[in-house]
Amino acid sequence: MGGAGSLALTNLTKYEMLALDGELNVSDGDPRRSLSSTQHRILQRMPEIFARAVEEQFVDMER
Repeated sequence: MGGAGSLALTNLTKYEMLALDGELNVSDGDPRRSLSSTQHRILQRMPEIFARAVEEQFVDMER
C-alpha cells in the first residue's frame, strides 16, 4: 500500500470506518440491503431453529 494518491490505510478497521456511511462496505462483509422474503422467514424461525438445535447432539448434526 501507499502509492501516489493512495489512502495508505494501515489496517482493516480504518477501511471499515471509511465505509460506515457508504453504500457498499466490502471491508467487513456486512450486507446493506433488505432481506428477501425467504431470509425474513428464516429469521422469524430462529427461536425454533435454536430450540431444536439444543436438543440434538453436535456429532449427529454434523453427519
